[in-house]
Amino acid sequence: MLHSIVRLQIVLRCFIAGILLLGTSSLKLTAAESGKPGNSPQEAKPAEALEVRIPIDSKGETTFGAAACPVIVTGSQVWDLRRGEIQAELEGTVEQNVITVLSDDGKYFAAAMKSKNQENTPVCVWSTETGKKVCEIPGTPKRFADLIVFSKNKLLILGGRSTPDFQVWNIEDGKQAKPIDVKAKRVEQGKAAFSPDGEQFLSVVDDKLTLFKTATGKALTVMSPPRRMERLNGPAVAVPQPVRPVRGKPPAAGGGGDPREAVFVYAWLQALKFSPDGTEIAAVSTHPQPRLIVWDIKGKILFDEPLSLPSMAFWEHSLQWLPNKSGWLVSGHIIDRTLKRAVVGVRKKFGEDLRVWLYDDNNLVGAFPNNSSQLEAYAIPWKEIRESISTLNDTKETLLGPGKPVSIKIDFAGQVGGDAAQTANEIAGALGQRLQRDGIKVADGQETVFHLKFSEQAGDTLPIYERQSPFDFRGNDTGRKATERKGSLVVELTAKGEEASLWREALDATSARSFKEDINDVNIRKTMLESLTRQIRELYLPYYIPKDEQRLALPVVFQ
Repeated sequence: MLHSIVRLQIVLRCFIAGILLLGTSSLKLTAAESGKPGNSPQEAKPAEALEVRIPIDSKGETTFGAAACPVIVTGSQVWDLRRGEIQAELEGTVEQNVITVLSDDGKYFAAAMKSKNQENTPVCVWSTETGKKVCEIPGTPKRFADLIVFSKNKLLILGGRSTPDFQVWNIEDGKQAKPIDVKAKRVEQGKAAFSPDGEQFLSVVDDKLTLFKTATGKALTVMSPPRRMERLNGPAVAVPQPVRPVRGKPPAAGGGGDPREAVFVYAWLQALKFSPDGTEIAAVSTHPQPRLIVWDIKGKILFDEPLSLPSMAFWEHSLQWLPNKSGWLVSGHIIDRTLKRAVVGVRKKFGEDLRVWLYDDNNLVGAFPNNSSQLEAYAIPWKEIRESISTLNDTKETLLGPGKPVSIKIDFAGQVGGDAAQTANEIAGALGQRLQRDGIKVADGQETVFHLKFSEQAGDTLPIYERQSPFDFRGNDTGRKATERKGSLVVELTAKGEEASLWREALDATSARSFKEDINDVNIRKTMLESLTRQIRELYLPYYIPKDEQRLALPVVFQ
């Protein structure tokens, strides 16, 4: 029986149901740190069965709470996860495209009463047990509600880009408490977080990520700046730089990053979360590429690695800790802390929100690609994943894996619009660069081969307009025309002795429609190749395919 079919069946048995294909994702491979103090997260306990079948509107709002939160809210319905039934119907209407949040214990649900990015936005709070409104917080002129957070399951904290403080509201009596001064010009979603006990909060202030004491607003420490990282080009490289202290205090432990780089990393923060025990903080930034950074509360960097995830809009990244701190769920992908790679992932459909949540260390709840109109639960096959990890670096046991060289062969279908040898070098070089990030080298004569089939053709013929500035939307018709260039590439992974391909992907690229240089056939084709090679460097590849049919390929991906 073919390997690909056998592995598909194994994955189906692990996840019980769903349309699953071989995993494809990667992170830089680094030696395990399990022997170092503080780097040995607990192993996940045996999975507890969780049965979930909840119908949802694929285009509506779905709100998850913290891990182990007993309820979810979809539209105006509150569902009890364990019983699999509606617990309450919310009074009124929850609009689409609004910020929503559940308290950690699941007893309260809050939602903005206006769509995102509007001033003077009221916020309502409901009891999830009764569906009744318990508190309605009025909007404030010239103030946004970009950040809505529950604290201690009884306080609601509101922040926005237009004011340097957090509003604090007591849910039970609906009264406003003393505001929290964050000493920042603005407070945005993804750039601030409160500890589980509410005693501390983290915020970006003056281009630094600073930990504050909530009660006094006193700065406790500055998180060490991230290390410099090249865009889609291998592991991060530390650049020693001095770290300035906070108010006369010594610099935080774990310095060595670049304060200049931190300005951009923090500007592109998408998510910021304390660990469940409040001792660590994780962040996702998209500068210079998606990356995951973790600090302890003393400011020492514990983890700073690039994330090779499917291409997605920069504002869509999400973050959740595994309760035992053995990893994180980042934008639908479980990142194993020791391996520093994605081991499970979900590829969302274009145009649909990613609705995936960690119920606990062993169960994912979400609307998976095979049925985006229903929330389901799947057990994470940790035992099988660990068995695959144990042979990850054993080249005798792998068809594809770190340290096992592969060959690249390229064929052209039809005429090539430019120099064929140069085109082949550019395409093969981009794939080699992508494989290098997984520790996979390229060499001639290997049994595992990436076959590339490239073709190109003419596209539309369009008039050329000259614009004097980016704001000159109409431009001046030059009377000239130019023809676009389109390219197609099929990437197929094969191995000696395998009857079917192990993995396959098709890419399409079109030349640019805006130029700062002369518009001619050479430059038009150049932009098409640049688009194609960029996609190759971002390919969502498997990093481990075993010879043993009883082992899982990694990562396992819902597709």
